Amino acid sequence: MHVKRIIWMGVRTSAHGAMRELLGDVMGLRMSRDDPGVTWFEMDDGEIQVYDETDLEHAFFGPGPTVGFEVADFDEARRELLAAGVEFLGEPQSDGTMTWCHFRGPDGNVYEILGPSMEWHVRETAL
Repeated sequence: MHVKRIIWMGVRTSAHGAMRELLGDVMGLRMSRDDPGVTWFEMDDGEIQVYDETDLEHAFFGPGPTVGFEVADFDEARRELLAAGVEFLGEPQSDGTMTWCHFRGPDGNVYEILGPSMEWHVRETAL
Protein backbone atom coordinates (compact mmCIF):
# COMPACT_ATOMS: atom_id res chain seq x y z
CA MET A 1 0.00 0.00 0.00
CA HIS A 2 1.28 3.44 -0.85
CA VAL A 3 0.00 6.17 1.52
CA LYS A 4 0.56 9.54 -0.13
CA ARG A 5 -0.44 11.98 2.60
CA ILE A 6 -3.01 12.98 5.17
CA ILE A 7 -5.54 14.85 3.05
CA TRP A 8 -8.59 15.17 5.29
CA MET A 9 -9.53 15.61 8.92
CA GLY A 10 -12.98 15.52 10.46
CA VAL A 11 -14.03 16.15 14.02
CA ARG A 12 -17.42 15.86 15.72
CA THR A 13 -17.49 18.13 18.73
CA SER A 14 -19.67 19.90 21.28
CA ALA A 15 -17.42 22.94 20.71
CA HIS A 16 -18.39 23.46 17.05
CA GLY A 17 -18.59 27.25 17.36
CA ALA A 18 -15.24 27.53 19.14
CA MET A 19 -13.57 25.23 16.59
CA ARG A 20 -15.11 27.24 13.74
CA GLU A 21 -13.66 30.41 15.27
CA LEU A 22 -10.23 28.85 15.89
CA LEU A 23 -9.83 27.38 12.41
CA GLY A 24 -11.40 30.28 10.50
CA ASP A 25 -10.77 33.45 12.47
CA VAL A 26 -7.57 32.63 14.34
CA MET A 27 -5.78 30.25 11.96
CA GLY A 28 -7.16 31.88 8.81
CA LEU A 29 -8.36 28.74 7.02
CA ARG A 30 -10.73 29.40 4.12
CA MET A 31 -14.30 28.37 4.89
CA SER A 32 -15.86 26.50 1.96
CA ARG A 33 -19.15 25.49 3.59
CA ASP A 34 -20.94 26.78 6.65
CA ASP A 35 -24.28 25.16 7.37
CA PRO A 36 -25.99 24.68 10.72
CA GLY A 37 -23.96 22.01 12.50
CA VAL A 38 -21.20 21.61 9.88
CA THR A 39 -18.37 23.82 8.70
CA TRP A 40 -15.78 22.87 6.09
CA PHE A 41 -12.40 24.50 5.68
CA GLU A 42 -10.02 24.18 2.75
CA MET A 43 -6.25 24.29 2.87
CA ASP A 44 -3.77 24.31 0.01
CA ASP A 45 -3.50 20.54 0.18
CA GLY A 46 -6.42 19.18 2.20
CA GLU A 47 -9.68 19.76 4.00
CA ILE A 48 -11.01 19.93 7.57
CA GLN A 49 -14.68 19.29 8.38
CA VAL A 50 -16.10 20.22 11.78
CA TYR A 51 -19.42 18.66 12.79
CA ASP A 52 -21.62 19.61 15.70
CA GLU A 53 -22.27 16.80 18.20
CA THR A 54 -25.87 16.66 16.96
CA ASP A 55 -24.69 15.48 13.50
CA LEU A 56 -25.93 11.89 13.43
CA GLU A 57 -24.25 10.96 10.12
CA HIS A 58 -20.86 11.16 11.86
CA ALA A 59 -21.92 9.75 15.24
CA PHE A 60 -19.43 6.89 14.76
CA PHE A 61 -16.49 9.31 15.03
CA GLY A 62 -14.57 8.94 18.27
CA PRO A 63 -13.75 11.75 20.70
CA GLY A 64 -10.66 12.78 18.72
CA PRO A 65 -10.10 13.91 15.15
CA THR A 66 -10.61 11.42 12.33
CA VAL A 67 -7.91 11.66 9.67
CA GLY A 68 -8.11 10.57 6.06
CA PHE A 69 -5.10 8.96 4.42
CA GLU A 70 -4.89 9.42 0.66
CA VAL A 71 -3.72 6.18 -0.93
CA ALA A 72 -2.48 5.58 -4.46
CA ASP A 73 -4.92 2.68 -5.01
CA PHE A 74 -8.04 2.41 -2.82
CA ASP A 75 -8.82 -1.20 -3.78
CA GLU A 76 -5.30 -2.42 -2.98
CA ALA A 77 -5.19 -0.51 0.32
CA ARG A 78 -8.60 -1.85 1.39
CA ARG A 79 -7.59 -5.44 0.57
CA GLU A 80 -4.38 -5.09 2.59
CA LEU A 81 -6.20 -3.59 5.57
CA LEU A 82 -8.86 -6.31 5.47
CA ALA A 83 -6.13 -8.98 5.32
CA ALA A 84 -4.59 -7.39 8.42
CA GLY A 85 -7.91 -7.74 10.27
CA VAL A 86 -8.93 -4.07 10.17
CA GLU A 87 -12.63 -3.40 10.89
CA PHE A 88 -14.22 -1.20 8.22
CA LEU A 89 -17.23 0.90 9.21
CA GLY A 90 -19.75 0.58 6.41
CA GLU A 91 -19.27 0.15 2.69
CA PRO A 92 -16.99 2.31 0.55
CA GLN A 93 -18.50 5.47 -0.91
CA SER A 94 -17.51 7.06 -4.21
CA ASP A 95 -18.07 10.39 -5.93
CA GLY A 96 -16.95 8.95 -9.28
CA THR A 97 -13.39 10.22 -8.88
CA MET A 98 -12.36 9.24 -5.37
CA THR A 99 -13.53 6.39 -3.14
CA TRP A 100 -13.35 6.42 0.66
CA CYS A 101 -14.23 4.30 3.66
CA HIS A 102 -13.77 4.68 7.40
CA PHE A 103 -12.15 2.05 9.59
CA ARG A 104 -11.36 1.52 13.25
CA GLY A 105 -7.70 1.42 14.19
CA PRO A 106 -6.31 -0.86 16.89
CA ASP A 107 -6.30 2.19 19.20
CA GLY A 108 -10.11 2.45 18.88
CA ASN A 109 -9.98 5.69 16.87
CA VAL A 110 -11.68 6.10 13.49
CA TYR A 111 -9.56 6.67 10.38
CA GLU A 112 -10.27 6.79 6.66
CA ILE A 113 -8.59 5.79 3.43
CA LEU A 114 -9.45 7.55 0.21
CA GLY A 115 -8.11 7.27 -3.28
CA PRO A 116 -8.83 6.25 -6.85
CA SER A 117 -10.74 2.99 -7.24
CA MET A 118 -11.70 1.15 -10.38
CA GLU A 119 -13.78 -1.44 -8.51
CA TRP A 120 -15.95 0.97 -6.47
CA HIS A 121 -16.21 3.60 -9.23
CA VAL A 122 -17.58 0.97 -11.61
CA ARG A 123 -19.95 -0.34 -8.90
CA GLU A 124 -21.27 3.18 -8.07
CA THR A 125 -21.71 4.05 -11.75
CA ALA A 126 -23.74 0.89 -12.34
CA LEU A 127 -26.22 1.68 -9.53
